[in-house]
Amino acid sequence: MEEHLSSIMESRFVELTSSMQQTIHGMFQQRQQDSPTASNPPRGERSSPYSCGTRLARLDFPRFNGEGIKQWMIHCETFFSVDNTPDEFKIHLAVVHFEGKAL
Repeated sequence: MEEHLSSIMESRFVELTSSMQQTIHGMFQQRQQDSPTASNPPRGERSSPYSCGTRLARLDFPRFNGEGIKQWMIHCETFFSVDNTPDEFKIHLAVVHFEGKAL
């Protein structure tokens, strides 16, 4: 019984994680389409791999607790822009910074 419940819980967790990633990805895509200044260079033109540091300062990625999503997304976009974060890292980076109710 315990193994069965554990299996069900793990399956639900995988489904929820996938759903959350799709939702966040869609939100960021919509936000980029709505922004007239959103211009990301093609992946082949990126000069360096992902890095959390900048040459100007050390920036911490904003945490999200389930409240103030618009402000959090603006902070995320600013971080991604300053850091020049590749698209393939954005969702994972956002999800690992969920806490509390958002997690």
